[in-house]
Amino acid sequence: MIHKIPAMHYKMPRNGGTTLRMRRYNPLPVALVPLGNTGITPPATPLTAVDIDAKMSFYGQYVQLNDK
Repeated sequence: MIHKIPAMHYKMPRNGGTTLRMRRYNPLPVALVPLGNTGITPPATPLTAVDIDAKMSFYGQYVQLNDK
Protein backbone atom coordinates (compact mmCIF):
# COMPACT_ATOMS: atom_id res chain seq x y z
CA MET A 1 0.00 0.00 0.00
CA ILE A 2 3.01 2.32 -0.08
CA HIS A 3 2.24 3.08 -3.74
CA LYS A 4 -1.20 4.46 -2.87
CA ILE A 5 0.15 7.53 -1.06
CA PRO A 6 1.54 9.55 -4.04
CA ALA A 7 -0.94 8.16 -6.57
CA MET A 8 -3.39 10.33 -8.44
CA HIS A 9 -6.98 9.14 -8.17
CA TYR A 10 -9.16 8.97 -11.28
CA LYS A 11 -12.74 7.77 -11.50
CA MET A 12 -13.61 5.72 -14.53
CA PRO A 13 -17.05 6.13 -16.09
CA ARG A 14 -19.42 3.20 -15.75
CA ASN A 15 -18.85 0.63 -18.53
CA GLY A 16 -15.84 2.68 -19.63
CA GLY A 17 -13.51 -0.29 -20.08
CA THR A 18 -10.23 -1.10 -18.37
CA THR A 19 -7.89 1.37 -20.08
CA LEU A 20 -7.35 4.91 -18.81
CA ARG A 21 -5.76 7.44 -21.17
CA MET A 22 -3.82 10.28 -19.58
CA ARG A 23 -1.96 13.12 -21.27
CA ARG A 24 1.44 14.50 -20.30
CA TYR A 25 2.77 17.72 -21.82
CA ASN A 26 6.42 18.01 -22.75
CA PRO A 27 8.36 20.89 -21.17
CA LEU A 28 8.68 24.11 -23.13
CA PRO A 29 12.10 25.14 -24.47
CA VAL A 30 14.03 28.03 -22.95
CA ALA A 31 12.79 31.44 -24.09
CA LEU A 32 15.53 33.09 -26.16
CA VAL A 33 13.64 36.23 -27.22
CA PRO A 34 13.60 38.99 -24.57
CA LEU A 35 10.36 40.83 -23.90
CA GLY A 36 10.63 44.54 -24.54
CA ASN A 37 8.49 47.58 -23.83
CA THR A 38 7.04 47.63 -27.35
CA GLY A 39 4.11 45.30 -26.57
CA ILE A 40 4.82 43.03 -29.52
CA THR A 41 3.78 39.43 -28.93
CA PRO A 42 6.75 37.01 -29.04
CA PRO A 43 6.68 34.14 -31.55
CA ALA A 44 4.45 31.20 -30.62
CA THR A 45 5.95 27.97 -29.36
CA PRO A 46 4.19 24.70 -30.20
CA LEU A 47 3.06 22.62 -27.24
CA THR A 48 3.48 18.87 -27.66
CA ALA A 49 1.84 16.14 -25.63
CA VAL A 50 2.30 12.41 -25.07
CA ASP A 51 -0.68 10.13 -24.46
CA ILE A 52 -0.12 7.46 -21.80
CA ASP A 53 -2.43 4.44 -21.61
CA ALA A 54 -2.79 2.70 -18.24
CA LYS A 55 -4.46 -0.70 -18.10
CA MET A 56 -6.25 -1.43 -14.86
CA SER A 57 -6.04 -4.77 -13.11
CA PHE A 58 -8.48 -6.01 -10.50
CA TYR A 59 -7.37 -7.91 -7.41
CA GLY A 60 -9.38 -9.72 -4.79
CA GLN A 61 -9.62 -12.71 -2.51
CA TYR A 62 -12.23 -15.28 -1.69
CA VAL A 63 -12.61 -16.85 1.74
CA GLN A 64 -14.87 -19.80 2.42
CA LEU A 65 -15.86 -20.44 6.03
CA ASN A 66 -17.30 -23.63 7.45
CA ASP A 67 -19.11 -23.88 10.83
CA LYS A 68 -17.88 -27.43 11.51
